[in-house]
Amino acid sequence: MMKKYKKVPLRIHTAKKSTRLGAYLAAGLGASTVVTPTADAAIICIDVSSYSGINGGLAPGTGITINDWPFNGAGIFEIYNGKGSNVRYGFDGDGGLTFAITGGYASPKNFAANDSIDNTSVFSSSANYMVFKGSYNGGYQSPDFGSGSYMGFRTNTGNYGWLEVTWNSASTQFQILAGAYESVVGAPILAGDSCSAA
Repeated sequence: MMKKYKKVPLRIHTAKKSTRLGAYLAAGLGASTVVTPTADAAIICIDVSSYSGINGGLAPGTGITINDWPFNGAGIFEIYNGKGSNVRYGFDGDGGLTFAITGGYASPKNFAANDSIDNTSVFSSSANYMVFKGSYNGGYQSPDFGSGSYMGFRTNTGNYGWLEVTWNSASTQFQILAGAYESVVGAPILAGDSCSAA
């Protein structure tokens, strides 16, 4: 007597793959780029542990500059805790590192989880636009960034990435919780997309 086996369909997780494929195609990279990706094509985690405390873990009135952030040649990342002649709170980029903004002073764009960070956003190289709060030109302040908020950035080399952040305007406190970038130049990334260690 032959035993009958029930046929169970194979379960394949395609959500991330199809999302990335769509993102690559939207970026104009073409299907051939996606079908034959390089071995290192991935979403890379950024280690934010050394500045993940409240206001970057910095003493009031101080700041830090991190060269080659998040990788060699990507740009310069600056974090402020009430530092500088414009008394800034938050962070910005320099050396080609830019952040997505909505326009005007202290206007970092607040992305929700799974929003696409790509060339449809406006990216600024002005520190006064990227930070959460500053005193330039009479003072300015961004609306709060609650849990599940992301800032999008573009590196000097054209890689897109995200930082999960919080900002409380009443207490002038921000926190950087996590971050990642897309290793394929010009390819979009979804805010909060899962990443692999570098």
